Amino acid sequence: MKILMLHGINHNMFGKRDPKQYGTITLAQIDAQLKALGAELGTEVESFQTNNEGAMCERIHQAYAEGKDAVLINAGAWTHYSYGIRDALAILTCPVVELHMSNILLGPHTAPLPLDGLASRHQAPCHGRRESRCHRRIAGPCAPRRRRPSDRSCRGTHR
Repeated sequence: MKILMLHGINHNMFGKRDPKQYGTITLAQIDAQLKALGAELGTEVESFQTNNEGAMCERIHQAYAEGKDAVLINAGAWTHYSYGIRDALAILTCPVVELHMSNILLGPHTAPLPLDGLASRHQAPCHGRRESRCHRRIAGPCAPRRRRPSDRSCRGTHR
C-alpha cells in the first residue's frame, strides 16, 4: 500500500511556530514517525510539503496518476479557503483523510470549510500538544473505508 501525506502552508515551521497551539514536534519528526508507522504496517508513506497552493494541486494530480492507495492531508490554513485544493482532491478515487494539529472546530472560523464533505470522508482532528500521536489515529481510517448509506460505490466520489 502506498500512502501520500500532504502537509500544507507553513507546516515547515512546526516546532518553531506557536508551540502552545501546535506543540514542539517538527515536520521532520512527524514525517519520520509516519514512515516508521508505515513500515510497521507494511505501508510506504511519502510526505510532501509546500507553501504554494498550485504545487499542492499538482502533487494531488500526480497522486492520481500514480494510483496512490490513500492520501492524508493537513491543509493548514488552506482548509478554510482553498477551493482549488478541494477540486484537486475531488479527482482522487482513493480514500482521503483530513487531519489537523489543532482542533479546527474550536477555531475562529464559522463559515463552512471548502474541504468539508470531501476530504472529511474521515477526519482525525487533533488537539495541539498531543503532537505526533495525532498521526497514529490515521491508521484505522486508512484501512478499508466504511461505506455510508449516501455512498454510491466503495471507490466512487463522496460529496
